[in-house]
This record gives sequence, structure tokens and C-alpha cells, in this order.
Amino acid sequence: MYPSPAIEGNQRPSLFSLLRRCKRMHRLSYNAVCGIVVSCLVAGYVGSFFFVRRLRPRAFKKEFSAINSLYEKGDYRGAIAAYESLARRYKIQCMSLYYNLANAHYNANNLGKAILYYRKAQKLAPRDKEVADNLRIAQAKGGLPTLPQRASPHQSIGRKLVRLFSLFEGVAASLTFRWLLIIFVLLSVFLGRKRRYLVRISIVLAILFYMSLGATLYKAYVQKSFREAVVLDEQPMRKSPIEDGPSIKVLKEGTMARLERHHNGWCKIVVDGGKVGWIRQSDIEEI
Repeated sequence: MYPSPAIEGNQRPSLFSLLRRCKRMHRLSYNAVCGIVVSCLVAGYVGSFFFVRRLRPRAFKKEFSAINSLYEKGDYRGAIAAYESLARRYKIQCMSLYYNLANAHYNANNLGKAILYYRKAQKLAPRDKEVADNLRIAQAKGGLPTLPQRASPHQSIGRKLVRLFSLFEGVAASLTFRWLLIIFVLLSVFLGRKRRYLVRISIVLAILFYMSLGATLYKAYVQKSFREAVVLDEQPMRKSPIEDGPSIKVLKEGTMARLERHHNGWCKIVVDGGKVGWIRQSDIEEI
């Protein structure tokens, strides 16, 4: 007994329709993942645009350019006052602002302030060659070591490595690896054929994310725990926080120290690899 053509015809289209439905679902899932990826990238771009615009508004850029013209004319003291006013009003940590302010102080023979702002610029751009060269020139002019001294004897390899990048760069790297990890995890869930390769990439991205996050957190810990400062004028470092207390040594203008604590207008500092003393708070400024 043979099956009727009607029954056979009804079975074949159901199988093909199932396959087409699977392909359609696969195509929809792929399109959904692509839409998520594009949406994340667009959202990140728009967010970064508004974030940078908030950090550096147009008025700041316009005023900064106007102050640069004062510096180019040789009016260094006028440029210093305008730069410092700009930094106070906008409360922006800008490498170019600190660098130009340091150059203005150097040309005005304010070595302490020049070294202070070179170090602030170097904190934001630790690999910038011009900042490092100008810092060495300023330190050499003041008779200071060309390499910044470390007041803490606990100079580990980790602390040396974290000096190679800024805190902002660490945060940016962590966020980038996090978003890439999320994207590739979603791709590995929806794209079954390439899942093995996508899982491997996700594992690598997870390792990079946790490494960058750990380095960033350690960088933040180091900056909070080991606060550096610069002596603004040549002043004696005293044994106790008393105006007429015994002097340990005379600190040169631009000497770098590690801040320990504040007490009644005095700062407890550590210099030269372990010497502890006190200096007036008005004569030193934190980087």
C-alpha cells in the first residue's frame, strides 16, 4: 500500500519550513547581536563626547588660547596669573595647562612652582618626553638630582610599573576591555558555529580586563597612600613642628618629598630615602 501524495506533500514542506525557521532565527539572533554591538559603540562614543566636552568646554579652550598669546609675548607673570585663575575656575586637570604653567614659572625663575607643575603634567602624561626633559632641566638648574627621589624605601617593582601609565589611561583600558568582553560573550552565546573561538577570545579579554582593573586599583592606592609634594622655597626642615625648633637640613627649592600628615599648619615629610622632618604647610604643595 503506497502513501498518498497529499500526505507526502504535507510532510516535506513542514521539514523545509522548520529549516527555514531555524535559519531565520539564526539570522535574527545575528542581527540582534550586531545591533547590540553597534548600540554599545554608539552609546560609548556619545558618552565619551559629552564627557570630554564637560571636562574641556569651549570657553576653556578659548581662554586657554588667549593666555597662550600672553606667554608667547613674554608676559610670563601675566600668563601665570591667568593660567592659575583658569585652573581654579574650571577645576580641570589638563596636561597642556600644567605644562604651559610650568614653562611660564621656569621663565619667571620660580623653580619650585615649575617643578611642581612639571610633575603634575607628568602625572597625567607619564611617558611624555618633553615634560620629562623640561623637568630634568629645571631640576639641574636648581642643583637637584635629575631623577625624582623616592622618600619611601619600599620601592617595589609594582610601583615602578604603575608609573608608566596614568590613572585615566588605566580606567580607559579597563572600560574598553570590559565592553569588549561583554560583546564577545554575547557573540559566543548567539553564534554557535564560532563559539569555540569566541570563548577563547572572551577568556583572553577577561584576563586583560582583570589585569588592567587590578593595575588601575593599585595605581589609585599608590597615589592615595604615597602622596608626593614639592618644596616651593628654600626652607629648613625642622625636627618638630615648632617655628624655632632644631633644623635637620635646609631643603632646596623644588625638592621632592613624601607627605605623611598635617598638624597645625605644618607638614610631616620624608626626604632623601628616609629622613623625617617638619616644614610649614605654606612652603610645600602636594602634586
